[in-house]
Amino acid sequence: MGLYSPQVPDLSAGRATLAQLQRDLPDILRFAEVPASTRVRLHVEYARELAGVPVAVRVRMDQHVIARNEVANRVANMVLTRPDERQRLESAHRTRTGDLLLICTVASDRINDLGAQLHPSGEAAVVVCAVDETLIWTTEIANSGDLNEAARPLDEWGDSESITIGELMERDVSRQVARPALLLAA
Repeated sequence: MGLYSPQVPDLSAGRATLAQLQRDLPDILRFAEVPASTRVRLHVEYARELAGVPVAVRVRMDQHVIARNEVANRVANMVLTRPDERQRLESAHRTRTGDLLLICTVASDRINDLGAQLHPSGEAAVVVCAVDETLIWTTEIANSGDLNEAARPLDEWGDSESITIGELMERDVSRQVARPALLLAA
């Protein structure tokens, strides 16, 4: 298991298991001189490949981890069974390293929290959330216009970065229009 943080670029560590990494995390952060008052959010990324493209499926380890893992499993099953959805994901914008980043969410997640997960130098991702037992909703986000030229700021739609994913999904349905990717502050 490896550890990295977009917010602490020089931070990297590794342990044999996730449990060992979690156990040693306070010491690792202290060694990296991360202030003890820093709020730490732990995510697990599952590495996959889609038509030759490296894919990182990111799941936040919090009280909603089971729901987030269900979203991750649903995406994997969808990609395996639905060629049209696989093709749509293949065409999504990539990170600077060429990876496709999928962030598994729940309706109560706030878009600004997702923006905080993006690398400060610029990153693009696909946000994925369950709508019901069978459907998922996706949207692209980026914090750099050069990674997604079509991305538009939330305020162009009358939304703010404190909007929840659930509210964003509802607004997308009520607008009945294909909204471009969201451009978030870097």
